[in-house]
Amino acid sequence: MLKKSITLATYMRPQIVTIYAFALLIFNGGTMLAQSSKGNNPPPPPDERTPPELFIDERLIWLLLAGLIYGAIVAYRRGQFKGILG
Repeated sequence: MLKKSITLATYMRPQIVTIYAFALLIFNGGTMLAQSSKGNNPPPPPDERTPPELFIDERLIWLLLAGLIYGAIVAYRRGQFKGILG
């Protein structure tokens, strides 16, 4: 039974390679046709709008400070439990 599966895999290999090569050929051809053929026109300029400011941008220092305080509390409590248990 094992010998049949090995011989079947060797017969399938050229077909898989052919299918794979054909798929790559079609994909490359599709991407080449999808490109603009107008020449070297640059893209349009971006809008001159300013991005909206988010609430987190103004309070980033407070968020980092709160994270440091919370991390210190967790580290302190873990240190206390390690001292009690072991």
